Amino acid sequence: RGPPPSRMDTLALVLVALAVVVALVVVLSYARGSKAKPPCVLLCGPCGGGKTLLFHRLVDGATFVDTLSSMQPNEGLLPTSDDAPRRPVVVVDYPGHARLRAGFADVLRRAVSIVFVFDASAALAQVKPAAELLYAILATFASETGGEPSASSSRRHRGGAPPILVVCNKADKPAAKTPQRVKLMLMNEIDTLRKTAGTIAATGDDDDDNLDAKKPAVLLGKEGHFFNFDHHSPCPISFVAFSAKRDDPAKRANPVLSFILGEDAAE
Repeated sequence: RGPPPSRMDTLALVLVALAVVVALVVVLSYARGSKAKPPCVLLCGPCGGGKTLLFHRLVDGATFVDTLSSMQPNEGLLPTSDDAPRRPVVVVDYPGHARLRAGFADVLRRAVSIVFVFDASAALAQVKPAAELLYAILATFASETGGEPSASSSRRHRGGAPPILVVCNKADKPAAKTPQRVKLMLMNEIDTLRKTAGTIAATGDDDDDNLDAKKPAVLLGKEGHFFNFDHHSPCPISFVAFSAKRDDPAKRANPVLSFILGEDAAE
């Protein structure tokens, strides 16, 4: 049997063990940080608007996709070409059902721009759920910007709000509403919702787990004034008529692709 270890040997072993633990913590912290998801273009809107079809047409170039209402987010990269090289653009298609929005706030924080897909051929049925989601999005960014409307249509800057393109989809159908009509319908519905939100804020009747019911820190617009996107939205917002089945979103002249790439193409 050899001599017992000295105090110096014991101390050295302790220091080595501590160094190993510190190194492991640093490596794990770096690995966790490296897994942070990149910024994205967010496709969202109520169920049945045509988000998933638009997503596949943008990402896969598919001319026909037999889709159902998504039950989980779809994520992909916008294709690039040698003729028009650019940085990879991540596109996220988020489900429209309110019960599937548990992770919506996290994706919203990643968004550098938002494509809000609305079925213009079923505007009366779509307007209420669309306005509820759009109100929640705008209220989220209003709380970050202090409620000040954005005057810029540029990409999102640090501390700013992302631009929104409301795609009035299925514009090829006879019953489809025009972008101007959809805009007015949404403003009317949001004007009603913000009054309700004011009542919720006053009574404290709130549900922290539901983005749509979340009490905003800043209410949209000005009290006593009709809500107007042009004056009260914290996000630059524009509207465009579109048909995901008829129009090719991969063409550079297309307003949806132009918006995603940061080009001023929508009205």
